Amino acid sequence: MARFGFDVPGIAWINFFFVWAAVHQIGYWWAQRDDVGGISPSSGWLVLAAALAGLVAVTTPGWYPVAMVGVPGAGTTNMTPPTFAMLLLGIAQAGIIWGTAPSIRRLMARLRAWHAVVAISGVIMTVYLWHLSAMSLIAAGGLFAFDGALFSIEPGTTAWWVTRPLWVLILLVALAPLVALFARYEWRVSDAPPPRRRRWVTVGVVLTAGSAGAVAGIGITTPDAVVHWSIPIAALVGAAILGALPRRRRKTPG
Repeated sequence: MARFGFDVPGIAWINFFFVWAAVHQIGYWWAQRDDVGGISPSSGWLVLAAALAGLVAVTTPGWYPVAMVGVPGAGTTNMTPPTFAMLLLGIAQAGIIWGTAPSIRRLMARLRAWHAVVAISGVIMTVYLWHLSAMSLIAAGGLFAFDGALFSIEPGTTAWWVTRPLWVLILLVALAPLVALFARYEWRVSDAPPPRRRRWVTVGVVLTAGSAGAVAGIGITTPDAVVHWSIPIAALVGAAILGALPRRRRKTPG
């Protein structure tokens, strides 16, 4: 209300605490379900239905954007800063988890399914960090190939939905070599000690954290597609100072 009703400058950024803290606490509550009693699958589906109804109610009149991710040029976004609609989305996702928990538990009792989850979890941060790079490469190629015909399909049409599985497959193919190249930074963590001098640790943290903040604040490129090379360079230098490098070889058992 203070943001949209009274146009209070900067007030919306407080939602970084309220929205994400709420989602964070829901997750912790669920993690302690053995102590607090959890929630039944039927209740989970009710939570999902209520949250989805709330999303429809706040997006249909245009109070919040329909897109839950930031779209360049869209003006108001639900992501930066997070909105009440984003909180409703988080609650809806929690409802899905609660509703499907027994079925997922039975599935995970199967050895192959559990191994697949463990394998994907071992590179999940790499996937998270590099999936947008894969998407950007495909988008750039699609814009130049066939005069952009790949992006001429009207979103929401039958043809658009039919081609979505193909796009997902293309994105996975583009992501695979990036994961193969950079996953070692996730599961081959170097056991070298960090710098002994506190000042160097401080410099490394400032460079890496500052780079992440710069990406969130101004992006890694300008609207004219000029790359802010100082940002990734600072991140790499900071990571090197902190010793965030993979081991040359895997540790062998025993």
